[in-house]
Amino acid sequence: MKVAFAGSEGFSIKVLDHLLLNITNLVSLQFVITLPQRVKGRGKKTKNTDVYEFCKAKKIPVVTMEKNQKLNQDLKIKLKQIDILLVASFGIILDKNFLDLPKLGCINLHPSLLPKWRGAAPIQRAIEAGNDWTGVSIMKMVEKLDSGPIWKQSKEKILKLDTTDILETRLVIKGSILLEEFFSEVKPETLFVSQNNYNATYAKKIEKKELNIDWTETATCIMHKINAFYPKPCAYSFLNGIRVKFGRSKVTSLNNNSYDLPGKVIVNLSQNEFVVNISCGQGYLGVMNLQKEGGKWLSAKAFSNGFKFFERLSFNKE
Repeated sequence: MKVAFAGSEGFSIKVLDHLLLNITNLVSLQFVITLPQRVKGRGKKTKNTDVYEFCKAKKIPVVTMEKNQKLNQDLKIKLKQIDILLVASFGIILDKNFLDLPKLGCINLHPSLLPKWRGAAPIQRAIEAGNDWTGVSIMKMVEKLDSGPIWKQSKEKILKLDTTDILETRLVIKGSILLEEFFSEVKPETLFVSQNNYNATYAKKIEKKELNIDWTETATCIMHKINAFYPKPCAYSFLNGIRVKFGRSKVTSLNNNSYDLPGKVIVNLSQNEFVVNISCGQGYLGVMNLQKEGGKWLSAKAFSNGFKFFERLSFNKE
């Protein structure tokens, strides 16, 4: 079966890698579509997508396509010659003229149990919301965002300390198994079942204003937010005027008799594992790794050793 792939970053490059490794006996990858170069990072440098760089390294034919770009004739011909376009975290809503070109249409591997968490950040929003379960869905694409009929889904438990990168890796494995099953069975008459739009929720794109931690929230709420936004873009706060990014975190049980203001650093050496404990609106948060602005990621112990009178300090919003 002749297949093309469309994706840009993160989840999509892992799916593409698994596609090449695991189901080459079922599909022949013809080419890959990705987004054009973008200005990225604090240095404002123009960079290719991760998928583009991956394809160049693997010598896979790759073309770029801008949002709202009119299809050129060469790409139209290429799409008409394939059986299926597989899409994963592409970042563009494709119109009907595009979707109708492959012989069996366009299929999306989406990292959520649709109709829950349609949109740009389904893994992050599932962790942030404290959901117990998520999963992957194989969906036939329509013009409306993540609203097409579903072929099959596979559930995955969200573990207590899951961060986005850890959960994403497990979802790629689930998705790869599902894709192998799909490509071994797919026919023109393959049945897809409509989604229940009434149950739809949306995973909106993560905005910068969400990343600055509000320490008056509960420790559980802050833990979910930090773990959802790790390893990027990362939640942060300020310590002595220095921006600090937070890595993997958990709620800790501290027997503290005094009232601690939200954001206060609490040193508790009786714990088996050293974490940076921080007082929250309700409960205490234990952070396992942190990064000063411009620095490298450090363990909680190494980070705390970099400040005098660390236990007297507090994290703030600025």
